[in-house]
Amino acid sequence: MLPAFTLVSGQEDAVQLAKLLKAKYIVPMKNGDLDTKGIITSILYDVGTTESFKELLSRELPNVRVLEPTPGIPIEIPVASVVS
Repeated sequence: MLPAFTLVSGQEDAVQLAKLLKAKYIVPMKNGDLDTKGIITSILYDVGTTESFKELLSRELPNVRVLEPTPGIPIEIPVASVVS
């Protein structure tokens, strides 16, 4: 058996990184959504959903906005004006 290996860090780590970076927006990439086949499927599993991430984020960072992309449709990220 292989030692424990986190393929995707997870929601808690994403929230901590957002805190560190003082993020205003987060775009979930859903890189953990895998369509697996073969022997490896027995050791891979999903933890959490986009909805559970949004709930965690709203508790920890209520001012951060989640932007959910739709394949093939560009998303717009609002940028505040910079005054010199």
